Amino acid sequence: MMDLDDLPEAPLEGELVEVDEMDLTTADGRREKLRELEDELLTQSLGVVGAAMDFAEIDPKKPKEMPEVWKDLPPEEAIKKLRIAQYALLPKKEAPTALDIATKLGVSIIKARAVEKAGPRDIAIDTIQIVAPQQYPELEVRERE
Repeated sequence: MMDLDDLPEAPLEGELVEVDEMDLTTADGRREKLRELEDELLTQSLGVVGAAMDFAEIDPKKPKEMPEVWKDLPPEEAIKKLRIAQYALLPKKEAPTALDIATKLGVSIIKARAVEKAGPRDIAIDTIQIVAPQQYPELEVRERE
């Protein structure tokens, strides 16, 4: 078996990111981590929906030209926003499904949080007792001769 010390050193690529220690062994820790992931998804989906709603900024005669309103944005963000807004101009069956997914995801998270805040609701239940019919023995019937 190879020991980790025997492996050649490889240069690290990318950026090291500090990770907050979170106790995922407890219910509160898992709930907190899920809430963070949910917040991140909500932010992303609302960003996509917001960029799609800016479709009116695009000149239909020059759809690939950057609108003046977005010239102050960082170039990468402006290009991303333009691309999403262009997709929003497409007919529904031609548009990427990501627009639909982002919309549904954002709405779902918002609805779930509203239900969570509302607390438990009363449910009216009526019960009906149905008695099973009595079972009769089976008889074999023959014709008389």
